[in-house]
Amino acid sequence: MNEQQKKAAEHAEILLAFSRGERLQIKDAAGRWLDRTLPHEFPDVHCQYRVAPKPVERWAWQDEKGAVTLKFDKDCANNCFSMWGGRVILMREVTE
Repeated sequence: MNEQQKKAAEHAEILLAFSRGERLQIKDAAGRWLDRTLPHEFPDVHCQYRVAPKPVERWAWQDEKGAVTLKFDKDCANNCFSMWGGRVILMREVTE
C-alpha cells in the first residue's frame, strides 16, 4: 500500500466513524486532541483527525470500611455486594 492509499484508508475510517455518529477529534496547534464535528473541507491537509477514544470503565466493590477492590465486571462486583454489603462502583476514565 503506497502513502496515498494509506491516507485514503485513514480518511475513510474517519468518514465511516462520522457516519455512525461517533465522536471525532482534531489535533490543535498545542498538540491537544479536541472534539470536533467533521469540517466541510475534510480532509484538510493541515489537520490531523482521529476517532475519539472510548473512556475506560472498570467495576469495583467498596467494603464497609471504605477499601476498594477492582472487579472484572459488574457481576463480580454485585456478588461481593450480595455477600458482604458495601457498595458497587462504576469508575469511568475522564477524557476531557
